[in-house]
Amino acid sequence: MTGSDLYAVMGHPIAHSRSPQIHALFAAECGQDMRYERRDVPPAQFEQAVKEFFAGGGKGLNITLPHKVNAFRLAQR
Repeated sequence: MTGSDLYAVMGHPIAHSRSPQIHALFAAECGQDMRYERRDVPPAQFEQAVKEFFAGGGKGLNITLPHKVNAFRLAQR
């Protein structure tokens, strides 16, 4: 992937999350070239969404409800 590093928060629902604004301000203050997105992912699609995110060059995820337990199961470290 070229350009901005990609990060995201996944949850369901996720529209209320202020994480993109918070991370954008942090990145601007630190001079980091990054995008931080909200991704609304229904539980049945969570594992596939995580795999696709990283396969597409994603650098890191934050996970919120209802995916915390499934994220722990997928974590490799």
